[in-house]
Amino acid sequence: MKQTGTYAINVRAYLDDNHTCTLCPNRFQNGQIQKLPAAVLDWRPLSRCSKQLSSGLHHSVESLLRSSNSLVSNNWNVNLGLDNVVTAELGGSESELAKFANKQHSEGKTTFVTHELSCTFYSYRLADHPQLSTDFKKHLNRLSPSLNTSQDIVNYMRLIDTYGTHYIQQVQLGGKVKRITALRTCVAILNGYSEYEINNCLNSEVQMSLGLPSAKASFSYKCENFLKGRMSRSIGFYQAFMTRETEVIGGGKFISNILYQQDQSEAFRSWMNSLHDHPDVVSYAILPLHGLVEDPQISANLKSIVTLYITWHYMMDWHPPSKSCSPTHNLDRHCCPLRVGRGTFKLWNLRADGLNSDPFSRTDAYVKIRYHDHYQKADTIDNKNYPRSGLFTGGQLLPIHLPPFTKPLLVNVQATNTVMVMSDGDKSWLRVRQTKIWKLAKPEEIKGIVHQMDPEFSQMSGGEKAGIAFGVMGLMVLVVIGAVLVKRKRRGLPRLGMAKGYEEIRGEVGCDEAERETQQEDA
Repeated sequence: MKQTGTYAINVRAYLDDNHTCTLCPNRFQNGQIQKLPAAVLDWRPLSRCSKQLSSGLHHSVESLLRSSNSLVSNNWNVNLGLDNVVTAELGGSESELAKFANKQHSEGKTTFVTHELSCTFYSYRLADHPQLSTDFKKHLNRLSPSLNTSQDIVNYMRLIDTYGTHYIQQVQLGGKVKRITALRTCVAILNGYSEYEINNCLNSEVQMSLGLPSAKASFSYKCENFLKGRMSRSIGFYQAFMTRETEVIGGGKFISNILYQQDQSEAFRSWMNSLHDHPDVVSYAILPLHGLVEDPQISANLKSIVTLYITWHYMMDWHPPSKSCSPTHNLDRHCCPLRVGRGTFKLWNLRADGLNSDPFSRTDAYVKIRYHDHYQKADTIDNKNYPRSGLFTGGQLLPIHLPPFTKPLLVNVQATNTVMVMSDGDKSWLRVRQTKIWKLAKPEEIKGIVHQMDPEFSQMSGGEKAGIAFGVMGLMVLVVIGAVLVKRKRRGLPRLGMAKGYEEIRGEVGCDEAERETQQEDA
C-alpha cells in the first residue's frame, strides 16, 4: 500500500459541535501549546526509540512484501470478502519497494537483505464519525445509488483512484530509515560469500556507520575484505553483487540519504533531532473507505467496487511463487551453481530405427555426445535394432578438453577397471574408475599400471625397471605406428568394426542433437 496524499477527513476544522477546541502541550517542543483538529482524539507524545537495528533476509519478493506490511497494525481486509486473495503480498504490491523488488527479481536470482530503524514520538486516533473534507463530499455526491451503467462504475473507480481504498483510523508518527539490498545470490556464492555472511557483514557495517554500539565485535577478516572491495568500487564489483534502495520517512528535508553521507553518524543524529518537528507516519491502522459513507446504498456500492478493485490488482500483480531446488552436485538449494563452468546436460527421447548393422545378431547401440570441449558416451543398449532411451544425463560434463580417441586401447585390465588409451600427440589418457571421465596419465600412474600387470616389477633392480619402462614406451610407439598403418589400410572401406567404444567423432554436435552410431560386438 501507499499513501495517496489526499484527505477524506477535514483536518482543518478545529471547533467541535460545542464550538470548543482541544489544546495540548508538546513536551518535544519546549511545552508549546498546540491545537488539534476536531477529528483527532487521544493525541499523545511518546518516546519509543531504542536505536536497535532490525534486519531480515528474504529469498522471494513475496516474503519481502509481507515484511513491509508490518506498517499496518490491523487486518485491513476485514469485511471485504477477500478470503481467496493473498492479502499479505497484495498489501505492498503498489509500493515503491514492490517495484524495486520485482525489477531486481526479474534480472536474476535475488536475495533481499533489509535493515531498519524507527522511532515513534506521537500517536492519535480518529473519531468514529469524523467530519469529511469538502472535496470528498463532492465526489460522493457524484456517485449513483445504482451500478447499472459503465459510467456509474467509472465514477466509483475515480473516487478510489483519488482517495484510495482505505483511510487511516489510528496512527503513530515519528521517523524510519529502511535500506533494502538486492543481493545477486548466485554471483555471491560463486565468489565465495554465503548470503548469511554478507547479511552479518552488512549488519556490522550499518551499525558502525550510524555509531550504534557493539558493531566491531561481529567484524570478521572475511567481512573486512568484503567491505574493502565494496568501498573501493572496483570495476563491476558493486554492480555484480548488490543494488540498494533506501527509504527515509520523516525528518528534515535535507536528510534524504543519511546512509550515504560522508559522516554518517553525525547525519544520523541530525536526522533524529529533526523528527520532533517533522514527523511522518511510521505505523497505522486502516479501515475500508466505505465506512465513512452515511448513505447505506452508496456505502454498499463502494464496498463492492473496492473489493473488485483489490481483486483486479491482485490478478495483475500475481506471479508464481519461487521454486525451490533440490541440491545436486552442480546446484545448491537456491538453484545457484556451486562452481564456475559446470552444468547439467540432459537429452530426452533418444531413439533410432532400423539399424541392422550387426551381421549375425541385432544391433548393440550407444550414443556419443560432444558439446564444445566436452565428451561423453552413453551406456550400450544390447541387441536392439530399434533402441529407445528415455533420458540421457551423460554424467558430469566437466570443463576439460577430451580429445577424440582414434587409437585402440593400450591397456584394458577389467579386474581393476584400468583402461588407458593414447591420443594424437602421444598423450596417455586414463579412465576415472568406471565413469566416462578421462584424465591425463601421470608417470607414477603409468608405473603403477605396469606394477599391476606384473607384480614382480617391484622386486626388480633399478636397471631392470628402467628397461621395462623403455620397453613400455617402445610398445606405445609400436602401437602408434600400427594404428596409423591400420588406419591407412582401412581408409575408404566400410566401417564394419573398430576398437570398441572410442571412435573419432566427426563434425560439431550441439546440445539438442547427437550422433547416433552402432557398436558391433567383439568377435
